[in-house]
Amino acid sequence: MKQQNFGRIINTLSRHAESAQVGANAYSAAKAGLWALERSAAHEVERYDILINGLIPGHTQSAMTRNAKNFEDLQKPEAVYPTARMLATLPADGPRGKVFWNLAEYPLFDPVNPTYWRSAV
Repeated sequence: MKQQNFGRIINTLSRHAESAQVGANAYSAAKAGLWALERSAAHEVERYDILINGLIPGHTQSAMTRNAKNFEDLQKPEAVYPTARMLATLPADGPRGKVFWNLAEYPLFDPVNPTYWRSAV
């Protein structure tokens, strides 16, 4: 990507990164670590037209959720496509090291505007 001075990297994150849910320790830690890696890597390549951002797909029908009691109520995988497409086609001056959910920036670990993690602890 550096050689061609272009690239778009989209990491799949989760709100579990900021939650404290019993039984999800490793998953939560992995997603939080990926978010930290994303931000660091985004700064490392900021002189290039390489944008690294995260996508929170939300509760989606997948192999990971197939045993959920409400599986049929979860969103279909294609519902994530608009946000993924937006991130894949960002212009050179687009966001770097940010997280998006449903086409909008998501304030992961935002101490000013706490959302999920405060209520989960």
